[in-house]
Formats: sequence, C-alpha cells, structure tokens
Amino acid sequence: LLSKHEEISKLKLNTYKFFFHQMPVLYDNDAYMIFFNQFYKDYFKNSMFVDAEKIKFTINNHNSLSKLNELLSADFFLKDKRIRELVIIRSLGEEFYNYDYIPNNIISILLEINKNSEFEEHKNIALEIIEATTNLQPGTIAPSFSLNNQDEKTVTLESLNGKHTYINFFSSSNPQCLLEMEVIDKLEKKYYRKVNFLSICIDKDVQDYSYYINNHKNFKWPICYFNGNINIINDYKVLNTPKYILINPDGSINQAPAYTPLPNGISESIEHTFFNIQKRNNKERPFKIGGKN
Repeated sequence: LLSKHEEISKLKLNTYKFFFHQMPVLYDNDAYMIFFNQFYKDYFKNSMFVDAEKIKFTINNHNSLSKLNELLSADFFLKDKRIRELVIIRSLGEEFYNYDYIPNNIISILLEINKNSEFEEHKNIALEIIEATTNLQPGTIAPSFSLNNQDEKTVTLESLNGKHTYINFFSSSNPQCLLEMEVIDKLEKKYYRKVNFLSICIDKDVQDYSYYINNHKNFKWPICYFNGNINIINDYKVLNTPKYILINPDGSINQAPAYTPLPNGISESIEHTFFNIQKRNNKERPFKIGGKN
C-alpha cells in the first residue's frame, strides 16, 4: 500500500488503522469526535486518493449522494461506509460557505442523508448542520454586534442601517483575503454613497491586526478587530476566510454568503449587485421645460 501511495505518511496510516479501521464510531465521546474531525478536516480538499475537482464537480453538477459515495469509496481512508458518510456530512458543512460549491446542492445532499441514512446518528447530525448553515437566510434579521474600528470608534449593525452593508471577515495572513481587500478598496471608492463597507479582522493576535491597519491607512472604510468575540464568529458562521455578508438597509440578510469582490468559479462578482443597487437608487431628475437641466 505504501509503495502504491507514497504520499501517505506512515503516521497517518497507522493512526487510521489504530483508531478508525474496523473500529466503532464513538459519537458520544467528545474527545474522540474532536480527534475524528481533526483527522478528516477539510477532507474534500485534502483527500490523497480523490481529486478535489472531481468532488466539486460531483456536488455541483450531479447533486447526488450516490455519486458522491461512489467517488469517495475509492479513498482508502473512507472504505467504511459509516465513516465515509460521516465525513461527507462534516465536509459538506465545512464547504457550505465555500464559493466554489453550490449551497443548495449541499443542503440537498444533507437532506437526503437526513431522510435516508441507515445510521440514525447521521440523520441527526445532518439535520444539525442544515439548521446551523441556513440560519442566515435572506429576509431574517442579521445578528447584532458592537466593535471598535481602526479609529477606536464604535461600529454597530444598527449604526449602519439606511444603506446596504457589505461585511467581510478576513485574516491578515490569508493571501486571498489580502488580494480581495485591495479590490474592496476600489469598490468602496466607487459605491460608498449607496453601500456601507465593513471589514472584520479575526486574527488571533491583535498585533497582527494592528500591523495590517498601520500599513493600510489608505483604507478609509471601517475595519474592526473582533477582539476575541466568539459570538460574532458563531452568529455569522465564519468557518473560513474570506467570508462575505450583504445586509439590507433595514438590517435583514440580503446575501449570506454574499458574492465576493472578484468573480470566483461559478459565482459572479458582488459589483453586479452594487451596480443594480446604485441603479435603483439613482432616480432620474425630472425634465423641466424652460429650465436648466
């Protein structure tokens, strides 16, 4: 096996054999489940046997649990059907906010598991993930918050009401976040009259946030530090960065996740949305005969 798949480390293989191969899944053991989730973390991206693009294609184009099962059964670490289905559930939850995936297809597959799984535990877990990932539905009130921006001024969700608000969660160590912050700068300059922009940094170390702010003083929109506030992370389901939310002028959810500043795979850019907002709000001036127009 090792000669056929040289990329598999001996440690990973031995760990799998000792803890998971032909062993029961200890759903009620918190330590076990934490270890399970760590071992299979980001598995759609990290499978050593199945190409990530094939997984994405199967979910986006086939929207089929059976085809996803068939594809992943080629993975040595997913031979057991109970483990494979549990990994599918967890991974679908991880990828729900990934713009490369169609969210409705992810929910559809989770619903199929909830309805048809032969494992009662999986029905419950799938339902929990569905509920956790769909609580930011369009029209629902966005979770409130209060944070300080780079000028030490308090920013609340309520203070932003009256215009659409585009929120992005970012990390100063994530290259994609840094690239898209530069694009947000251009969008803010173009659409600030019709759209509020708010960035929330979730760096673990406030010094990293401060260093970033000090080196980007040209950014004029509010950029806040989450200050260890786990509630805002949980409320907005920030499983990875960058993460975007678009909020209506009345404080309700418009898009969650929202389109990104740059076109991303199957998704268009958020600028198309901004353009339409601006177009709707730019009322044409009445033409007056004999007057200066």
